Amino acid sequence: MQDRTNNKNQSSQLGGMEDTLWNFFESVGKSLFLISKEIVLGITHQTMPFVNIAIGCLGLFIFFKCDWDQYIWLIFNGGEYYPQKTYGFYRWFFVSSPLWVWAMGQVFSRRKLENRMDSIFSTAGLKDRNGRTPKPLFDRYIGDGIYLMRVKRGPFPMEQYYKAKAYIESGLGIYVDDFKEDRNGGIVDIIYSRSPMPSQVHFSSNTDYELQFLVGSTRSTPVASDLMQTPHLLVAGQTGSGKSTFIRGLITSFYQNSDSMEFSLIDLKGGLEFQLFENLKRVKVIPNIERATKELKDVQMELERRMKLLKENGAKDLEDLKSMEDKEELKRKLVVVDEAAEIFLGGHHATTGELAIARKAISQIARQGRAVGVHLVMATQRPDAKAIDPQVKTNLTGIICFQMPNNVSSMTVIDSGRATHLSDIPGRALWKVGGKLTELQTPYLTIDNAKSRLSKYKSKKINTTKPKQKSIKSFDMEV
Repeated sequence: MQDRTNNKNQSSQLGGMEDTLWNFFESVGKSLFLISKEIVLGITHQTMPFVNIAIGCLGLFIFFKCDWDQYIWLIFNGGEYYPQKTYGFYRWFFVSSPLWVWAMGQVFSRRKLENRMDSIFSTAGLKDRNGRTPKPLFDRYIGDGIYLMRVKRGPFPMEQYYKAKAYIESGLGIYVDDFKEDRNGGIVDIIYSRSPMPSQVHFSSNTDYELQFLVGSTRSTPVASDLMQTPHLLVAGQTGSGKSTFIRGLITSFYQNSDSMEFSLIDLKGGLEFQLFENLKRVKVIPNIERATKELKDVQMELERRMKLLKENGAKDLEDLKSMEDKEELKRKLVVVDEAAEIFLGGHHATTGELAIARKAISQIARQGRAVGVHLVMATQRPDAKAIDPQVKTNLTGIICFQMPNNVSSMTVIDSGRATHLSDIPGRALWKVGGKLTELQTPYLTIDNAKSRLSKYKSKKINTTKPKQKSIKSFDMEV
């Protein structure tokens, strides 16, 4: 009986040792697999710091080549334990340590990131029926203060990722610039920064060529466009959001950079916004609907003349016509309509006929102006469904949307409610080209600065018939 009991105890002890050894080797195997996986992912995703690892490995190789490790053993009185028989394994284990130490760090970092993102995505509602959330693949620095986190897209539309932006920013303590989707790869890239967006971007008219303009700046990157990529613009925003300041800078930039572009500035708020551009060559400032209707009709006729000219010469656009010899030189024209809602909703005691003529002209400029070098900028602070003609809006390829008072206004302009969540900072806006939305800070140009820049272009009026009479002073308005 005693022997049987002893045998059972021995068997249980052996079984326990086997379980312990099995668990040990299983843990070692899993660790080696995870380390190897991180090395492969680091190479394929280009997240591995190859230069740093190479320098570390080279330094350790020289260290062992010079037998400096032996002195370390002797210092700690461990010379008798020096691994002579297993020296090859011992040396290469430590020489390669920068690689596997980095990989081990990645294993822990990935697990920590997965846990944090799982909590954030769950809180934001990005969870499928099985309770799974988008899984992060990697998180790396891509330069200029910008980081890229790539996650598996999962069965979630991009709209849900945009809604989760605030949760991601607060959960990670970061500032998300943009989301980029790759449907074929089933991934979403989260572009973010650890520093906030600037509250002011200084105006600059220095561009690479005359048709280019500065849209604004993200947290670290300037955003520019040109009239070839975005020939027509829609600028919308409530009072005080920075809409008028942006338009002021846009006109000033084009005027300084081009010595041939012509401007038709239609201000249906009484001419106050565009009065600083009066008396400039190549610029017409139109302060009322009657003159606006006539000007738009003239632009429409010029557009039709140019279209006919292109067809007669077999040219596809203005640049193609310019490349032909002995052809009429056509100047680009910028038509800016401030408070376009007055045309589409009616106002300023305009007749139905006048409004119909103006709407038709604007619609034709938006549809055909790109090819013949006639560009349209529509601005409004009342962007409801009736204030912006849908057909015209379709052809306004670039949209600057400042802060909006409600989701309806935001949806009308950019087909998204994001503009209602913009920071209450003048100049903060969303730039939309195609389906892409980019949050940025638009450039700031004061009225005094604009006057200083344009003063040398002003033409002086000389009155030789009547003495100067007192007039009511007009005040510059800055938004």
